[in-house]
Amino acid sequence: MTADSARAEGCREGLLSRIVAMVLGLGVGHPVRVGIDGSDAAGKTTLADELAERLQGHRPVIRAGVDGFRRPRDARPRPGETFPGGYFDDWFDNEAVVDGLLLPLGPAGDRRYTTMTFDDRADLRVVAPAQVAASDAVLVFDGVFVLQPALVAYWEVGLYLHADEGEILRRGVARDSEWFGGEEAALHALTTNFLPGYRRYQELHDPAAVAHVVVDNTDPQHPVVQKFTPPASE
Repeated sequence: MTADSARAEGCREGLLSRIVAMVLGLGVGHPVRVGIDGSDAAGKTTLADELAERLQGHRPVIRAGVDGFRRPRDARPRPGETFPGGYFDDWFDNEAVVDGLLLPLGPAGDRRYTTMTFDDRADLRVVAPAQVAASDAVLVFDGVFVLQPALVAYWEVGLYLHADEGEILRRGVARDSEWFGGEEAALHALTTNFLPGYRRYQELHDPAAVAHVVVDNTDPQHPVVQKFTPPASE
């Protein structure tokens, strides 16, 4: 292990610096698409926000996430209904992610993209005006299931975050208690629905195996790099 690698394993800033250098080193001729996967409350959104902040000033940054591409509530199972399979199979509109964002930013795309097609709080589809990406932009996209077979081929860089389930439950309850109406309801949703749904996805598709970077994020300030394999630059 190099000195830089050792620092990255014990230092969040070191990890972010390594990822930024990897992204900036890619020459693909179109926006670089970075997908960050992991279970609920693994720390995906926080890492994505930090990565986007550090990339700004070097490249134009597009920030988006899978929660902007959910299906309407009446088209996806409620907690307790057809879970855990329904969480992976029915909650997110992968075609909208591909058609509205990943294909336009890809090698044959026109760079006209949208970062969301659904407002989950309002439970409404949205038609956002198309934006035009710079050719050297970086998309930083986070969410559950983003390294699944339907999406994995579109990422130039795939990151996978792991965290121990006890820590995931602690974070998830703190984050989602208001949404679910209390700590007990949030804990129930996580333990009976969302975590089993993510386990099913892991068993079927093994996202860590296809990721370029795998990080144990149980302690966010001291992430442990378990895999760091930069993609080949075109």
